[in-house]
Amino acid sequence: MVTLQKIAELARVSKCAASYAFSDNPEKRGKLSEETLGRILTIAQEYHYRPSVSGRGLALSRSFSLGLLLPKKNVQSFSPHFMGMFHGVADAISGSDYNLPLFFGWNDKLEDNLAQHRLDGLLVVARLKESPVFEKLNRLDIPVLCLNRNGCGPRSFSVRTDMAGWAREWLADFAGRGYRRVYLFTRDPHLLAMDAALAAQFPSLCQEFGLQGGQFFVDDFDGTAPEDTACLFRGDTEILKKWFSCPGNEHRSAVFCAPESCQERGYPLLCCGYHDSHKLGEVAAHALIRAVEKENVPREFLLPYQKTVQYHPQKNHILEDF
Repeated sequence: MVTLQKIAELARVSKCAASYAFSDNPEKRGKLSEETLGRILTIAQEYHYRPSVSGRGLALSRSFSLGLLLPKKNVQSFSPHFMGMFHGVADAISGSDYNLPLFFGWNDKLEDNLAQHRLDGLLVVARLKESPVFEKLNRLDIPVLCLNRNGCGPRSFSVRTDMAGWAREWLADFAGRGYRRVYLFTRDPHLLAMDAALAAQFPSLCQEFGLQGGQFFVDDFDGTAPEDTACLFRGDTEILKKWFSCPGNEHRSAVFCAPESCQERGYPLLCCGYHDSHKLGEVAAHALIRAVEKENVPREFLLPYQKTVQYHPQKNHILEDF
């Protein structure tokens, strides 16, 4: 394996000058002329040289590891949505210099890694609105990024689907069809962060379109609603099959849940939406890397929702591809 010293000798510069060509610090790279910088990088490419991550880590006081904190209880029944986010994170990390240690719940191993400064940042998958863990996250001196939810505190970043954008699009449609009232059926917004965020915005969204709004739990939906009322559903329930069996209800309905569930239950796909889970994970990992590397990163990334009518599932062939 070619060394930095060898690259320096081939480029006819000192080892220190060669190191400047691979520095994250633009001031150091600026000490080299364009001709010298180009010569060093060309030789490095010819010899497939990559700077030592451990060496860069020592120089930058960085571990080049990002932790992924997952809830213990969800590990036993990972949904396709959670797996999609995980794969998105993993794909983004695989194209970087960073490693991705996993932590299932806040435990002694995570505490030890944080105390030993072995993590540059932390990605968090959490559905609950509140948790004692969030207070611990707020005390960390490393960037923390929450996936598919609002941030876990004032110091954290978040990447999530634009649920308000989804609701706004449908409210505009309902208003255009002459409806004057809309019911929002969510999962428990006292517990779940995504539903809490949507429920909090719903009254002002209705006001924006001159609509009256009502909010209920999706599990309490009995399959009926007044004729002059449109409905937004967060999540899937068995009773929705009864709802959509009535002609015309597809024109006053929007459902946001897993595309597999929508297809399996035969819902009208034009009124169904879902998260782009893989994209959420990818964007989250890239955003956290940028934050770790001291770039200017927005506190919140909102990704557009996806329409189920455009969803094309891949067949689940079990093939080993190590």
